[in-house]
Amino acid sequence: MEGCHWSFRKAKKEDWPKLLTLLLEGKQVSAKEAVGWLIDYSASQEDALKMAWELTSGKDHDLVKRDLNEKALKGISFDLKLQAPENPGMEAARKQS
Repeated sequence: MEGCHWSFRKAKKEDWPKLLTLLLEGKQVSAKEAVGWLIDYSASQEDALKMAWELTSGKDHDLVKRDLNEKALKGISFDLKLQAPENPGMEAARKQS
């Protein structure tokens, strides 16, 4: 989980509970569900490659660059309703977070 704070630095504060749940429960999120708070774009491989080319070549695109919060992250609520862990190792890992 090294560097997991970068997700928080790019996400809106109201999306932080989603990030915490993702990190602490370890459940997968579909690309379509993650657009806007975890990733910026989701599409077919062909369309994703086109978007990557537009981004790297400086062409016009619809994506908006998210700001980076460089300040201390304050106000992260740990009042989450996490599902019961499937194994004792997961509970131990949560306690270390």
